[in-house]
Amino acid sequence: HELWRHCQHCTFRKTPLQKYSDKKQAKDCIVASTMLLNGATGVLDMDQVKFNEHVLNRMHSDEISRTIKSDRLLIHFGKAQYAKLGSMRAGQVREKLRLLGRTKLKLRSLTSKPSAEFGEFLSPQFFDDCIKGVKALAEVSNQESLSGTVMYQRPSIILKVGQLLKRVAGIKRGFAIRKDDKSAKQEASDFLELHASEWQDTVSGVAHQ
Repeated sequence: HELWRHCQHCTFRKTPLQKYSDKKQAKDCIVASTMLLNGATGVLDMDQVKFNEHVLNRMHSDEISRTIKSDRLLIHFGKAQYAKLGSMRAGQVREKLRLLGRTKLKLRSLTSKPSAEFGEFLSPQFFDDCIKGVKALAEVSNQESLSGTVMYQRPSIILKVGQLLKRVAGIKRGFAIRKDDKSAKQEASDFLELHASEWQDTVSGVAHQ
């Protein structure tokens, strides 16, 4: 977490840092150092290396990025998005992952489950909590719409997270099918059924207004 500070003042630097590029050079150093650690922990395939380099290692180091990197389901989603969008749009992958990371932290807080992984919330038991969490992230406004419905300060979050929840729940169901985990498959299927029948009327329809 402090490596970027060290980069600016290290007495062993071969070239001095220029003020306008301090942050970029420090970030490049952090990426290179993280890749060095990844290489020391075992052999990674090239797809994993590129995903780490362009997505995970370029995230701001904070609680959100830490909760993303420790979650197998979110990492799998990120890798799938990176394979689809490519390195030139890696910023969009990071944005989606961080939004999911924020959602995960909010759900942990609402449900008093500080160590729960994202997949645990993708079940019918926590569907209502997902609605509450997303609404909290979107921040309810004091104003009402012209039709008298509630308004949100950041309605785009509701629309984005709604789509992301469907995709990650689909991944959870895919994992369950491969492992023949009937319980997890049923949880994901029931969550998706609730999402299809209620999300539009309860959440996203209001956000669109």
